[in-house]
Amino acid sequence: MYSFRNPVFKAHATEAARMNNPPNAIPPQIWREMVRKWSDPSWVDTSDKNKENREKCELKSTCGSAPLAKYRLEEIKKTGREPDPIETFRKFHSTKDNFTTPKAQARHAGMKEKEAEKLSKGEDMNKFAIYGEVVGQQ
Repeated sequence: MYSFRNPVFKAHATEAARMNNPPNAIPPQIWREMVRKWSDPSWVDTSDKNKENREKCELKSTCGSAPLAKYRLEEIKKTGREPDPIETFRKFHSTKDNFTTPKAQARHAGMKEKEAEKLSKGEDMNKFAIYGEVVGQQ
């Protein structure tokens, strides 16, 4: 709904103007109900609190609403193996070019360092254990 709401709310300052300018994809009657809901002071308050909480988040995910289990199953079908937790962490906490937060980048780097350390020592490598050690049981 964000993609419908924000362009109209930014373009029109009053509730009446917002109600009279629905997106093409939404019937006017439904749009008016949505605008009423979004204009309600309790909804605005909740929305502002949620925005503050999102900004405090130290590990932002890029997976949207896709569950981890769905991703794992898709990877198994595509590659024939389950993705390891370090790969999965990177997938869910980075964009094409960067990590979503410095903390996500640091945790991934910590996992890769432990992985390289175990490899150089010829030790058994359990990526789930490495993940648990660096990320913790949060």
